[in-house]
Amino acid sequence: MFPYHAGAREELSSSSRASEVEALYREHRTLLYFVAKRKFGVPSHDSEALVQDVFLAYLQCDVPIRNIRAWLVAAMCNASRHYLRRQDRYVELPSEEELRLVVETGTHLMLAGRLLSTIPAKEREALRLRFFEGLDHKELAAALDTTERYAQKLVMKALSKLRRWFIDGERK
Repeated sequence: MFPYHAGAREELSSSSRASEVEALYREHRTLLYFVAKRKFGVPSHDSEALVQDVFLAYLQCDVPIRNIRAWLVAAMCNASRHYLRRQDRYVELPSEEELRLVVETGTHLMLAGRLLSTIPAKEREALRLRFFEGLDHKELAAALDTTERYAQKLVMKALSKLRRWFIDGERK
């Protein structure tokens, strides 16, 4: 294993150092991979990349390390947390098709709002209760304090006006 202070690392020959790093990597790789993947839920390919990042950070560390295993595990936990924070900030942009649908939907909603503003308030209220609140004609009549037949007529009149305005562009 590596000596516990940074200055001693430089005294090792390059072949000895390479074999020490390789042994250290083999010894701790599985544990660090497990910490990232199982404890933090990092995907497999990214867990492997984090393991390599942690070992690179270890090799670049100039501060004396007393317990290499503890340092590596703590570094992996920090790297995994950083990875998850970074993923939370990532927002996938919508595709062109999704953008087109949003624009079309928004256009339809604006058109529906304009259409609804053209009919009288009582008819608008009848439509809201019937289609958005899900009331049947009997419940609608009770809510509007009118007869069932008149409530049904209000809904039909409003739909007829909206249909005519939407199809023909008429406002009668």
